[in-house]
This record gives sequence, structure tokens and C-alpha cells, in this order.
Amino acid sequence: QNFSYSYFTQAFMNTGSKDSSPETLPSPSITPSVKSSGESISYTDLTWELDNAGTLTVSGTGDMKNYSSAEEVPWYAQRNLIQKVVINAGVKSIGDYVFYECKSLISAQLPDSLNSIGKYAFYHCENLKAVDIPANVTFIDEDAFAGCRKPVVLSIPESVKVIKSYAFAFCDELRTVKLPCNLTKIPNGLFNRCKSLTDIDIPKTVERIEQYAFRGCSNLTSVRLPENVNFIGAGVFDGCKNLKSIHYKRGLKGANKLNDGNSARLISY
Repeated sequence: QNFSYSYFTQAFMNTGSKDSSPETLPSPSITPSVKSSGESISYTDLTWELDNAGTLTVSGTGDMKNYSSAEEVPWYAQRNLIQKVVINAGVKSIGDYVFYECKSLISAQLPDSLNSIGKYAFYHCENLKAVDIPANVTFIDEDAFAGCRKPVVLSIPESVKVIKSYAFAFCDELRTVKLPCNLTKIPNGLFNRCKSLTDIDIPKTVERIEQYAFRGCSNLTSVRLPENVNFIGAGVFDGCKNLKSIHYKRGLKGANKLNDGNSARLISY
């Protein structure tokens, strides 16, 4: 079937934890769409264009709007036509929900001007194969890449200081992860159900690993926790059925929780 694409131009306006571990990819509630008030703001408007090849381009200077639901996003009705996203230099943030369930999206080109990625930004973009997170990004919000099943290797730049809950959950084919050295906390469910994950580099700066962070990572075989880790949440390695050993600093309070839902040997150093 041949699709007839039209060109779209739209201005963006800037608007300003999970404790459970779901068995399947969750679906955030959708609220009725709300029209923008059209009031002037202090940021330069951004424009967007969807061409006949399925490339969505965002241009301008400033921050994208943070939408309160996917249905508010101006290209939501055309989301299944989007195969490539190009965000041009000058754009500072990717707003909440903006590429939610763009299931035909294969690649995303992000600019060096980017400093944050909003919640559910690429949620369930199940065919997105790779994203190079730019070196100036400092913040990745909850569920930002949850359900992006295709990426195999994930490298998060050293600039990132905060990652929120479930940001990379349900990435089925993710095998290798390098976390940034500025990270002090691995949040709830960060790699929940990443069943192909075999290799993760946990930086020495990490002090807290929260609940269900690696739940269902059934291909993990051995883990070594940095000596600075002083807090372990419940079920961090729950369902890691092939995990043989967990190395941790002697004296870690709550070390017994490392065995929640697995039969790994606990080895202190």
C-alpha cells in the first residue's frame, strides 16, 4: 500500500518511582489530549517536519515541550510512519512522550546540544536499533528507552549524572552496557527483564543499587559490586537464574538480599 505523506510544521512549547516490577512492559495511562494555550514563552519555538521518506526532523533552538500523554504529541497519529528521527543542533532536550510507540522507528540522530531525554521519550520503539547518546546529556528520565528491544550494545556517556527508574527495561537484545563514572545510584528496575544482558560495567562511584535493577537478566553469570556500594534494594537480581556468583565488599548491610530470587554464591572481598 502506498502512503501519501504531507508535510507538517508545528511549534513546540516548553512546559515546565516505580516500586513494583511488572511482568510485562507497562502501558502508561493515556489522558485526553489538551490543546496548547498558545501563550508566548521564553524559548525559541522549535519546528518539525515529516517527509515522504518517513524522516521526522526537529529544528530550532530550545527545549521540546514535555507532554503529559502521548496523544498530545503533534505527530502521534502519524507515529507508525516515522522510520528515522533527526534532531538538529540547537535542540536542548527531548520532551516526555515525544516518540512514544513509534514502532517503525529504526534510527535516531541526536545533536551535541542535547542535555536531557524525557520520560517515555522512546518508549516501546521496538525496532530502534541504535542510539548514540550525545556527550553533553546529563539526565535520562524514567522509561526513556523501555521496550526498545533491538539495541545490542549500550554506551552511556560520562556526562550522564542521573538515570531514572526503568529507563532501559525490557530491552530484550541488550547484551553489553557501560555505565558512566558519574553515576552514584542504579535506580529501580533500570535493566529489568533485559534477558540477553551478559556484561555490565558498574562504576566505582555507585553507592546504591535499588530494587529489581537487574530482575530477569537471565543471562548474567557473575557480578562484582564496587566497594562503595552501601545499599541494596529488594530483588535486585531476582530471576537471574544463571547467576553463579556475586562479589561484594565485606560488611555490606543487607548483603543477604543479593540472593533474593536467585541461587548465586555470595562472595565477600
